[in-house]
Amino acid sequence: MGRAFFLLIVAFLFIFLDWYTYNGLQSMFFHTRYVKLWKILYALVSGFTYLSIFYLMYSYSPGNTGQRNEYLNLMGGFVFTMFVTKMVFGGFLLLQDTGRLVYGGFQYVKFKLSDDVWSEDSFIPGRRMFLTSFATIAAGLPFFSLLFGITKGKYLYTVEKKVLSFKDLPDEFEGFNIVQISDIHAGSFDNKEKVRKGIDMINELNADVVCFTGDLVNSEKEEIDPYIDVFADIKAKYGKFAILGNHDYYGSYDRTRPEGEKLYFEDFYKKYEKWDLPC
Repeated sequence: MGRAFFLLIVAFLFIFLDWYTYNGLQSMFFHTRYVKLWKILYALVSGFTYLSIFYLMYSYSPGNTGQRNEYLNLMGGFVFTMFVTKMVFGGFLLLQDTGRLVYGGFQYVKFKLSDDVWSEDSFIPGRRMFLTSFATIAAGLPFFSLLFGITKGKYLYTVEKKVLSFKDLPDEFEGFNIVQISDIHAGSFDNKEKVRKGIDMINELNADVVCFTGDLVNSEKEEIDPYIDVFADIKAKYGKFAILGNHDYYGSYDRTRPEGEKLYFEDFYKKYEKWDLPC
């Protein structure tokens, strides 16, 4: 019931953002010769977004443990990108509209207190093209950066090296190499070979110890299943260790049964054990 209510709220918010964004962009194109083209493009993008939402709801069924394919991840990322983009655009637009309403309220009070003849249309000024254009540019930043992230960026692995020194560090730890990895979010992957590339980079570091610091999955523990054999190839001289992250607690299990949570995490820990990783 709680999850269904949450999804309902998100759906209404998405529809409102869609309408609000359309209303804001319309003021930019209404008096141009491109207004029809813009309406068609907006309808196509919105239509694809809603179709993607329905398809994702159908595809991401409970117990679906298969590897996410590129198209499903692209659709999911596109929906999220559109939501964030419209949130940013709507936020800037809301600030402008709030200012317009406040100004209109003062104008209305001024009208009531004076004998001047005013047109009621003059109380609330129109949107400023400059501010709406600025909102569009600001919304474009997360749009392009998120699209890059869900298509190319997730496989652009980087290594950041840090040298730690302590006065009371035992001599045995001189040159000790700790490799820390985090936030795998396996549900975002869709290419096993590209994931293996990251594992190869880890092994090239010749770790004494590998520490994984959480968020193995986005939400469901089954997301890691297609990649367990890949992560099992991680090598460390003295061992591999892990903790859970906040996303690892988002999974679905029977919350009506007292043992539901216990069974869920017992199964989750077994997935870590398959790549020799105590958690």
